[in-house]
Amino acid sequence: MLFIILQLLQISALEDCESKSPFTETFDTYEFKLMIMPYSYSFLEPFITSTIIYAHHDHHHQTYIDKLNTYLEGMPDLQSLTLADLNLMAKDDTTLQKHAGGAYNHNLYWYFLTSPLCAKAGPEGPLLDKIVEQWESYDNFKNELTTKMKDLFGSGWVWACVNEEGDIEMRSTANQINPLMQVDSSICYPFLGNDIWEHAYYLKYMWDREAYINSYFTAIDWDQVEFFYNEYASQFRSIPI
Repeated sequence: MLFIILQLLQISALEDCESKSPFTETFDTYEFKLMIMPYSYSFLEPFITSTIIYAHHDHHHQTYIDKLNTYLEGMPDLQSLTLADLNLMAKDDTTLQKHAGGAYNHNLYWYFLTSPLCAKAGPEGPLLDKIVEQWESYDNFKNELTTKMKDLFGSGWVWACVNEEGDIEMRSTANQINPLMQVDSSICYPFLGNDIWEHAYYLKYMWDREAYINSYFTAIDWDQVEFFYNEYASQFRSIPI
């Protein structure tokens, strides 16, 4: 009887994993719409609760979309550009950094994640090969990325991205800036990132940012991240999302 129950649980978990909508390229322009979540609001539990996703996606993410559309309403020259294009040209435009960055970064964030029941222990294939080439092991890479997240002061993001030489870098960015914008350094093409704003975790983890960061690694969708690395970042392309 116990064996049958375990089999049913495994089948249920597999069905849940398959419920995540596959990534498709998006080339939408103004007026932008809030991205539909690729999974149910409870899919990321216990890493992130449905209450957090509701607040994070339906309120914070939506606010970036709304404010971006309000800004673009008076900027007809920008209305034909995709979200990725707007991020690529945001270096000297703080409004685009805030709102186009906020919209784009969150679109990526939701796809970086999966249910902890579905997540692999780490990357494979060309991404793992590159990590081992630069860090000797995935554990070294993970430890350095974890430290960078914990050391970020205030609100922002921490990214793994591919620089112009084809190497992987880890970068911290303030607020909603990302490495495509070239605000603080040369361009770097993200394939993985974590939201270190309090609204991403506070309703569960409160002031324990370290616990949130540690839990993050249990919910990375490495299949998706490998795809983003192979098809976009390693080819010096921004992810069209």
